[in-house]
Amino acid sequence: MQDDWRWKSNLTVNLGLRYEMTTVPTEINGKIVNLRNLSDALPVCGVVVPGKCSGVGPIFTSNPTLHNFEPRIGFAWDPLHNGRMAFRGGIGLFDVLPLPYQIILLETQAVPFFQYASLRFKTNPPPFPQAPPAAFDPTNAKLRSTYIESSPKRNYVTQWNLNWQYQLTPSLAALVLHLGQKHGYQLGDASWRRIREFDLQLELVRYETHPRSFRF
Repeated sequence: MQDDWRWKSNLTVNLGLRYEMTTVPTEINGKIVNLRNLSDALPVCGVVVPGKCSGVGPIFTSNPTLHNFEPRIGFAWDPLHNGRMAFRGGIGLFDVLPLPYQIILLETQAVPFFQYASLRFKTNPPPFPQAPPAAFDPTNAKLRSTYIESSPKRNYVTQWNLNWQYQLTPSLAALVLHLGQKHGYQLGDASWRRIREFDLQLELVRYETHPRSFRF
């Protein structure tokens, strides 16, 4: 919603309000993983995996976008009343939505739906993907899990600008401007982490044969 209000003959004010929300991201087969706390032994998953997950639940326990009202205000002022000089400015709030692209790498490389290990051959390696069980090196087997803040705050940016413009000649104008922005809470700075490289022996290596499909 946005409108221009001509307050005076030489002053126009622009007022706007935007509402922007999204639902909590899910995966079509429930293959989502999240450690509710960094000290948890097992993550919460989107589907039941006995012995591998502590329970079933969504990535986020609350939706931080439900109150994403974004006000904007701007102005244009002609102090000389002759159309040659103008002062313009504006400020607005802009939300950064927690969409699947922000978490897809964390989610698609986390146990129990993803595991990996290394193969080492001194001579005559067999054709991929065939390999004898003895080729798997337990000391290089790795497991990863993911920590994403379960109840994130609103993620937004405040942006503003102020400029002065003056027409010097019919074909030449001078412009001086200032642009700025300030980040509020930024989801992902310290609240999203991949818990890396636990030195655990894998019972098997599972290759993901069907790509995951995230939705929101």
